[in-house]
Amino acid sequence: QSNAKIADTFNDKPLESEQQILDSNWYEYGGGSIYLEDIGCHFMVSRVIYSKVHAKNDPYMSFLSFQLLNKDFEPIEKEIDFQVRPTSPSSLNSNKTISFPTIGFVPDMYFKKSNSRKDRYYGPEDPRILIKTTIYEFYHQETLIETRKYEEPIIIFNMMTDNEFKYYRLMHAYLPFQGKKIVFQ
Repeated sequence: QSNAKIADTFNDKPLESEQQILDSNWYEYGGGSIYLEDIGCHFMVSRVIYSKVHAKNDPYMSFLSFQLLNKDFEPIEKEIDFQVRPTSPSSLNSNKTISFPTIGFVPDMYFKKSNSRKDRYYGPEDPRILIKTTIYEFYHQETLIETRKYEEPIIIFNMMTDNEFKYYRLMHAYLPFQGKKIVFQ
């Protein structure tokens, strides 16, 4: 996507200060969280929207926001190296580093096809979060030598698709530790 297209999308004139732009054009909806035992924190996902017309009920595009919360549900600013899928007992297989808070999933396609209202709502909407727990067992000569448990959030949401899916609004899943998006057809 060209820089001109991106610049036009975020044309916030006549607003001038960053605070004016945040207060007038950016909004956050409530979210959901799961507790990750491995890091002792809640992983929260919420929907953040950008509105060109300064209205929470008239979004131009949406994003997923990720936050870590402590046991008292207070935000934590932290960088975490998440590990997924070991290949051997000695491997750590660091998969992804995420700095919190952050804007998570940014869709491949955002820009409206026309000025029609129905063509404007791009990005993830109505996120829900689940936890996927995977147990890895490592054996040597039929003897269990190690067991590891890995937890990963799965974020489910609906989103407008691109021309590959005929611009339908479909359900998606996103695995943030793997950076993997799945479209349900």
